[in-house]
Amino acid sequence: MDKVNPDVVREFYNKHDQMWEINNWYKYSQNSIISFLQKQHYTGNILNAGSGGNTYGITSPMIHLDISEEKVKDIEDAVIGNLESSNLLQTNNFDSIICVGSVINYCNSYKVIENFQKWLKEDGDLILEFENSSSFEYLFTDYYDKPMSIVSTNYIDSNHVIYIFSFDYIISLLKLNNFEIIEIAGFHILSSLALRFFNSENFASKFTFLDKFLNKIHYFKKHSANIIIRCKTTSTKV
Repeated sequence: MDKVNPDVVREFYNKHDQMWEINNWYKYSQNSIISFLQKQHYTGNILNAGSGGNTYGITSPMIHLDISEEKVKDIEDAVIGNLESSNLLQTNNFDSIICVGSVINYCNSYKVIENFQKWLKEDGDLILEFENSSSFEYLFTDYYDKPMSIVSTNYIDSNHVIYIFSFDYIISLLKLNNFEIIEIAGFHILSSLALRFFNSENFASKFTFLDKFLNKIHYFKKHSANIIIRCKTTSTKV
């Protein structure tokens, strides 16, 4: 198993309607993402990359892009395709790109971030969320803090294969592609440690109230199960 198969990902998401209402862990994840997104200011063209048909409560017009045609079949002007495809969209076309819901964990992260840099206008905003190999969830495993690993997890009663990326690796990819980091937040911090030892997402979610305190300390933020980053293309964009 050396890569995530996009055909398997497409089939999985075409078959499953509800992705967030599984348990308290995922409900909290969704609320954390929505809270981060809704405090941002959006102007111009927005690309919602891997949207799953979800606007996250953003009222500004957006283009939905997803590998699953079922998720966006009722959305006008939606684009069906793989984020790794460089010729999928026009270059220098978007003022903002949103890529959340751990969408990049199904992709070649280098190709996707390179595409985002191409598709964004100069000084465009990228909001990127991902599942983090530096999470305490992987403590004492072979995956912990590795730049990139492939893991098999149980999700919606199915075997689910994803990439996980370390905090430092994603930051380095963003900087390599001329993104300036503006803001970083983590969620599921101490709860990821509880998940590691108790193997219960609902029990681990009892510790999420500590995120608002631990997010103020870089060490703990870096070890969140999920990281969300807002960054901007710099004047050196090519």
